[in-house]
Amino acid sequence: MKSQAVIHRKNILFFTIGLSLLTIMGILGVDTYLPSIPDIAKEFRQNIPSMQLSIMVYTICIGFGQLIFGPLSDSIGRRRIMLSGAIIYHHE
Repeated sequence: MKSQAVIHRKNILFFTIGLSLLTIMGILGVDTYLPSIPDIAKEFRQNIPSMQLSIMVYTICIGFGQLIFGPLSDSIGRRRIMLSGAIIYHHE
């Protein structure tokens, strides 16, 4: 009985760490992109304010994604949504 409690605690720990890492992915996308905006604007011959719009679009898409995938995960299960999202993110 004691070993099952230890395994259960390990699963909770791994689940918590994995869920935290998946949550950080959306925020990390902006944080890695933000410092490179001047270089990207120069490369594509755009002004910086128009490049900043891409961050706004990214943030709006994340917000709408929550509205779509939240109820979807409630209906078909969170594990399937989390794994499919992680696989899609990994292959991009």
